[in-house]
Amino acid sequence: MKNLFIIIVSLNGGGELVQLVESLNKEKVSGWEVKILLVNNAVKKLNIISDKLKVNIIENKANLGFARGANIGVTYALRNQADRILLLNPDTAITPGFLNGLTESSDDIVSPVIKFKRNHNWIYDYGGKIDWNIGRTYHLESINKLIDYVSGCCMLVKREVFEKIGFFDENFFLYFEDADFCFRAKKAGFSIAASSKSFIVHQLIEGNERSSLKKYHLIRSNFIFINKYMGIKKIIGYLYLSALAIKMFL
Repeated sequence: MKNLFIIIVSLNGGGELVQLVESLNKEKVSGWEVKILLVNNAVKKLNIISDKLKVNIIENKANLGFARGANIGVTYALRNQADRILLLNPDTAITPGFLNGLTESSDDIVSPVIKFKRNHNWIYDYGGKIDWNIGRTYHLESINKLIDYVSGCCMLVKREVFEKIGFFDENFFLYFEDADFCFRAKKAGFSIAASSKSFIVHQLIEGNERSSLKKYHLIRSNFIFINKYMGIKKIIGYLYLSALAIKMFL
């Protein structure tokens, strides 16, 4: 029996988190023991989870950001003999059997197709690409085998990936840690894919609907990404990012 750890990094989650854990408790995957780990990123203790739910909880004393919170969970999972680790956002809703489609994949990092609403229309995320001219990422809305990364909203990662390339870069408090992690993994020879056999729904907030704090972290993390990888093209990335920041905050 192999071990699959599902890690959910939460910030004092509410009812939707309970519903997610309840749904995950019902998931069965042949040949796999599924274990759920909540990493609560807040001073306030998470007290909404019933003892009836099968879940372990790690309480952090502050909001450490997604990357660091995820790394705490990954460290715990690896120490407890995890063969694969699933990072899953708390604001998602799973479809029954979604784990089967993921575990059947031979790829080293795999995500489901992520369904979300934009302007009241359903959009499907099949992974993403990195525009190396400006240092920005974008999602693909149709099947494409040549993807650069998958969303940290839901990604299943083999143990060997963490053992070879390390964990998420904690310089990214929020956003771009998934693109950075996948880029490093791909560079090390690991495969990345989105499985059309698996679907989840994400309550994604885009554009001007984001809070000012999230917009700040998006710009900050994009800056870190550009600075880390763009080389002599940094200036183009900085100019584009500056224009984007002005558009976001005005």
